[in-house]
Amino acid sequence: MSAPAEPNYGTNTEKSFLDQLAGSPNAVPLLSNYLRAVEKRAVWGAIDKNVVVEYARVLHCNALAKVDAMRQVEQELG
Repeated sequence: MSAPAEPNYGTNTEKSFLDQLAGSPNAVPLLSNYLRAVEKRAVWGAIDKNVVVEYARVLHCNALAKVDAMRQVEQELG
């Protein structure tokens, strides 16, 4: 008997992809671009658009906050 087929690319897989973007040194522009492209995406398949868009927004806000915090520390040490 053959192995079962992998499940379709779904919400959790898309969230994992977003986690990779958020972990990048370029997280802010990558997540900004993702959020801009979301409205142009026509096929979502097994992905819950509302869940991943909200998740991307949270990651984007966190990335912006991290950049701001780093700038503040640099200024204080500067």
